[in-house]
Amino acid sequence: MMGLFKLIRFLFTLVNPATNALSSAPLEWKYLATNVLAFMWCVSFGLYVGEYLVIGYSIIGHIALITMCFITYYVFRYSKKRFDTQEPQLAKR
Repeated sequence: MMGLFKLIRFLFTLVNPATNALSSAPLEWKYLATNVLAFMWCVSFGLYVGEYLVIGYSIIGHIALITMCFITYYVFRYSKKRFDTQEPQLAKR
């Protein structure tokens, strides 16, 4: 039961734009990236759930889920690299 709570807590921190890789991005980018990712995840899970009707949809659903994992990773990575506000410390003279 504790494993389930840890998983749920991890998933909430993953989708929270205040704590994930989108935390230092501008508000407009957070909104756009979150909505695009949510839309794409909904489509991929819709294809995955519909896979029980025909085996061809199963293949498409699995490809969609795996692709969404990689797209989410690259969006978060790009956002963290592009919008990270931590500047390097300059040496004092």
